[in-house]
Amino acid sequence: MKWITKLHIKYCLLLFLCTLSIGLFGQHQFKGTVLDADTKETLPFVNIGIVNKGVGTVSNFDGKFYLEINKADFSNTDVLQFSSVGYKTIRLKISEVNFNNLLFQKVVMQPEAMQLNEAMVTAKYLKSKKDDVVGFSYPSKNKFGYWKGDGSLGAELVTRISVDKKKHFLKDFHFYLNENYSDSVLVRINVYKGGTIYPEDKLLKKNVTKMIGKSPGMVTVDLKPYNLIVDEDFSIGLELLEVYGKRVGLVLAADYRPSTSYRRYVSQGQWKTFRGDAMTFYVNTSTLSEDDISQISNYSRNKTLQNSFKTPIINTNPIKTHRSITGFVFNNGKPVENATVQIAE
Repeated sequence: MKWITKLHIKYCLLLFLCTLSIGLFGQHQFKGTVLDADTKETLPFVNIGIVNKGVGTVSNFDGKFYLEINKADFSNTDVLQFSSVGYKTIRLKISEVNFNNLLFQKVVMQPEAMQLNEAMVTAKYLKSKKDDVVGFSYPSKNKFGYWKGDGSLGAELVTRISVDKKKHFLKDFHFYLNENYSDSVLVRINVYKGGTIYPEDKLLKKNVTKMIGKSPGMVTVDLKPYNLIVDEDFSIGLELLEVYGKRVGLVLAADYRPSTSYRRYVSQGQWKTFRGDAMTFYVNTSTLSEDDISQISNYSRNKTLQNSFKTPIINTNPIKTHRSITGFVFNNGKPVENATVQIAE
C-alpha cells in the first residue's frame, strides 16, 4: 500500500512538472522600445496589440512595452498592430513576429505627412462669438460607466455627440468623476469623426492627456489649443494610459438621456456598442459662421505632424502583465460586471 502511494506521488509530481513546462514554453514574450524613425526619440503611449483579440497595451513614458502571448491562441494570420497619431501604422502577422524572450527589440515608426486644414482661432476672436454646449451634461444618480480591475492599458470609454450643421469650435471637454479607487490614473482624450460604425478616424491629431486624482467632481480639459472645428456628429472619450496603484476603480457619471456609446477593454481591442446610453461627456463650443471661417487664417497645410508629446518621467518600471478589466456597464442602481477580459501587457 505504501509502495502504491509513493508511486502515485511520483506520477503526480511528474505530471505537474510536464504541465508546467508546456505552459511555460507556450508563452512568448515580445518586448521592446518604440522609436521615431527620424529623430530616434522614444514614443510614449503608442497603441500596441493583436487586433480585435483582447491582447494589447500602450508603450510607457519611455516608449517601452511588454506583451506576453500564447501563440497557440492565435492564427498565423492574426495581426499585431502598432498605431499612433502622426505615424504610419505598422501591421505584422503573428507568423512574422520575432518572439524572443531575451531580446529587447526596437520598433521604428515612420512620421506620416498629413493634410492639416486647421484654422487658428484666437481667444480674442472667440470673445465675440456665441457659446453653445453640445453633448450630455447631466450626471445621473443611478447610471454610470466605469473601469474596474487591474487596469488594461488602452481601454476606452467613448460617447457619440450630435451637432447641427453649423461650424462648432471645440473649446473645453468636461466629464464627471464619481469615484477613483486608484492613487491616480492618466487618460488620453480622443476625438473621433462620427460617420463610422465604430470610432476609427481621429480628429484630434495630438496626444492630449489628463491626470485624474481622487477628488470627485467635474473634470475639465482645454481643447482650444488644438483648433478643432466640427459641423457633423463626432465621438469623444477617454483612454486609459497609466494606472498608479495596484488596481483601477474609476467610476464616471453617465447621463439619463439616450445616445450611443462605445467601449473596448484593451488597446487594439474590439469595440462594443451600447445603444441608448451616454456618458456625462459634454463640450463647450463657439458657433462660427461661414464668413467667420473665411476670415480665420489657415495654417499648417502640408505639414508633417509629429508626435511631440513631452511629459516628465513618472514611472519607468516595466509595464505589468496579466491585467484584467471589467466595465462600461450601465444599470439603475449599481455596477454589474458583465464581462472580464484577461489581457497581457
